[in-house]
Amino acid sequence: MKYRSIHQLIFILTVVLMLTGCGDEPETGPSVPGFRIPREPPQAHYTIRFAADTAAQTLTIGETIRLTNTTAESITHLAFDRAWDPENPMEVSMAGQDLSVLEDYADNVGVSPTVYKLPEPLDPGDQAELEVRLVRKGDVNDEIARNNPLILTRWYPELWWGHEQHNTFDVKVDVPPGYVVATSGVLNQETGYYHAERVRSFGIIIGKDLYTMEDRAGDVLVRALYREEGTPCARLLVSTAVDVIEFYRRRFGFYPYPILAIIPGMDYPAGGYPVATNIVAVHGQERMDDRPELHWRWITAHEIGHEYWYEYVLSEDFEHYGRLMIGLGVYTDRAYVLARDLGTAKHRNMMQRYIRGVREHVNTTIERPPEAIEDADFDFNNVVKHGKGYSVISALGVTLGDSVMHRVMLRCLKEYGGRRLSARDFQRICEAEARQDLDWFFTQWLRTNRYLSYEITGQQTSKQNDQYLTQVKVSRLGTLKMPVPVVAEFQDGTRQTRCTNRFLDTSLVRFTSSIPPVRVSIDPDSTLPLIVPPPSATEAELRRNVRVMAWTGAGKQALDLFQQARELSLAEPDAWFKLGLTLYDGKYYQEALDAFQRTAEFVAGDSSWRSWTAVWQGHIQDILGNRELALRHYREALRLYTGSTMTHSQYDMHIDREWIERRLQEPFQR
Repeated sequence: MKYRSIHQLIFILTVVLMLTGCGDEPETGPSVPGFRIPREPPQAHYTIRFAADTAAQTLTIGETIRLTNTTAESITHLAFDRAWDPENPMEVSMAGQDLSVLEDYADNVGVSPTVYKLPEPLDPGDQAELEVRLVRKGDVNDEIARNNPLILTRWYPELWWGHEQHNTFDVKVDVPPGYVVATSGVLNQETGYYHAERVRSFGIIIGKDLYTMEDRAGDVLVRALYREEGTPCARLLVSTAVDVIEFYRRRFGFYPYPILAIIPGMDYPAGGYPVATNIVAVHGQERMDDRPELHWRWITAHEIGHEYWYEYVLSEDFEHYGRLMIGLGVYTDRAYVLARDLGTAKHRNMMQRYIRGVREHVNTTIERPPEAIEDADFDFNNVVKHGKGYSVISALGVTLGDSVMHRVMLRCLKEYGGRRLSARDFQRICEAEARQDLDWFFTQWLRTNRYLSYEITGQQTSKQNDQYLTQVKVSRLGTLKMPVPVVAEFQDGTRQTRCTNRFLDTSLVRFTSSIPPVRVSIDPDSTLPLIVPPPSATEAELRRNVRVMAWTGAGKQALDLFQQARELSLAEPDAWFKLGLTLYDGKYYQEALDAFQRTAEFVAGDSSWRSWTAVWQGHIQDILGNRELALRHYREALRLYTGSTMTHSQYDMHIDREWIERRLQEPFQR
């Protein structure tokens, strides 16, 4: 992409940021006399005319907003989520009268939201109609580039109420011939407008030289936009989406929307994200072979799950929607994965993010002030929002049981479709369906940093007449108390499950059977984030020292910490891997090899990490002159390679498939 000047590039980026709604949103409503935010604001109907003019290099938005005051008080002011911009002013009128930005906002360029005073109060039950016009200039030809679709979210002026809500849209999209369009709505062939009801946001995707593929899941249209090289993946995504929607419809009794669009994302298969209501992006479709089929089917089920949890049921707190919506979304897609016998590797890996955070002694408390989250010195999004968010819902499912948990989800969908669901609301519904006080569960999981650790510390089986009595002693090692399932498995394929007593630090569970069990374990299905062995105080200090150690020039310190880690039997792959790299840096090669071997032991279920540790074991063996052993490790790394790249910036080293294949021909040298 070429630009005629740096000023043009800066201007275009500014336009795109405005169109996509990037930037900070205020935590609270504006302090304006007469302006108030109702608990349940009136929903609006947006009729929008959107035009992209490649000749004039403009994007023109004209919209009519209709709303009825469904609140009990008169409305005298309305706010828009778009900042006041004197260079590209937004024209707003009502009943033929132009509305002006309040003086406080006109004097403060960039303030969002922007508040307008209505010419007449809108009394309860009254209807209003606003006309809005907005023109943005930019290099449309460059923005809608070949194989690089323009993704527009929050591109339209929208009434601001301080939080997400559902609205209805009719949108006409006017683009030059040759462009492919996907939106959050269903196209009305007679009017040319895309229609969408009960949607959180309306997205527009405009692309060039893209292909389309369609299928139906009953009355739901599934449509994919894809690049030519992504054809096989698009075919799998569409067929999976049809299967997922039909599965979810049977599970919940309905699917909330009549359309789903799947669009390409980044060129690397890193997952996906909900773009807008009815639009999901899946990354790396052109590199389908870099990931197993499970990945593509799971990410499809995961993103469609967010159409229920995040798009249909809204989050009470948009900034922290991961507290609940991510957990419910992952729990939903797990049901599909289990039903299709695809394995739970993805879900175990997500849970491991949280477990690693606990082992690193970071504060995983979910309910905490926003400033505490902003100041977190770790990956809060992956460790807490995703890792712990899913772990909490999974642990709740274990506590309540499948049938009660299913009733909870059905009730949330019924009562909160189009409304905001908070953690407190969710707890109330759980307690009502379970008919018990669950504050002990939610307080520990959401409002503390406690962690779950239970272990079998004794087992004895004895025969009494023609029956076997098996007694299992289970001890609590962690700080969080809850019942955990203990499962006895028998030679004939049957199972028995008992639960521990959450009030006891040591529980004795008993199994009676006609044959002795072949295996007894806690949570064999990995539905709980059990942390065994638990992190110790000494271990915490060691982990911190490893974490803050410099990546280069710390050889002697690394050797010291390596000895401590061996003595404590450290069970943390990240720490061992860093020790391996810093020991390599200090030329302590045998110790580095030992550290990488220990890393491999703890990441047995993660192909990416196993590949990296194999590469580094190959590096060390090459340095030590053991070429045959090095080749064995490189071949193993290539077999496990998942398509990702590991970068060691301290050495300007980028390890990918090409790097590994080159090592098969050329030994590694420092």
